[in-house]
Amino acid sequence: MRNSALIFVCVAGLLLSGTTNAENPRGIEHVAGGLYRVHAGGNYYSAFLVTSEGIIVIDPIDKEAASWLKDELEQRFDLPVRYLIYSHSDVDHASGGEIFIDAIVIAHENAKAALIRNETPTAIPAITFSKQMTIELGDGKVNLVFLGEGHGDSLVALHFPNERAVLCVDIVWVKRVAYRAVGQAADEPQISIPGWIRSLHVLESIDFDILLTSHGAAGTKADGVEFRQYFEALYQAVVGAKRKGLDRKSVV
Repeated sequence: MRNSALIFVCVAGLLLSGTTNAENPRGIEHVAGGLYRVHAGGNYYSAFLVTSEGIIVIDPIDKEAASWLKDELEQRFDLPVRYLIYSHSDVDHASGGEIFIDAIVIAHENAKAALIRNETPTAIPAITFSKQMTIELGDGKVNLVFLGEGHGDSLVALHFPNERAVLCVDIVWVKRVAYRAVGQAADEPQISIPGWIRSLHVLESIDFDILLTSHGAAGTKADGVEFRQYFEALYQAVVGAKRKGLDRKSVV
């Protein structure tokens, strides 16, 4: 039933939305305190935290974006990049880490294993963790919270307590549905919709106000709750339809 429901969600097209504009310019915007949001080009976003003793970068995205960001940081701040954190192991977020050659690379232990297994073109993490980890650098702080198995098995939320913000990648959107279909695709064997929903509940357990996403607009914690409620209701509706014997031909 679980796999059938996932496939039904995908083929029904209910989670499709929008397109990626590859011509969108790169840019940096201040969020709060030492936290900045990075528009890495197209529909990709990451972040970095400026502290009194250096910079913490989240997700290089790819080699080209990482090279651009490194140059921007050198021009804007007279501080070294001390840490590079991977939100998870997906190639479109974790590639290009070698650009930050002097930084200490951190990721979930499952992300390190996947990066090595998949021969991802990036720097391999020097430090890993299993459940939670806190990085303190100067006057800055980042909490890394493992979100469980859902969108793969290595995704972490990046919590910036001083700025009361969270960066959550690939599983939540603001005022819109997911940016593409999701399901048991051949290149995503570890996606689990029930696990994904559990990850969103873990996100809600964190104390924050500002929600940063990896694809699209930023928002608030309430926006994250709204997305989880929609996503949960959609999944239950699809499961209910499958139990009634409906299939792809019934909805297309």
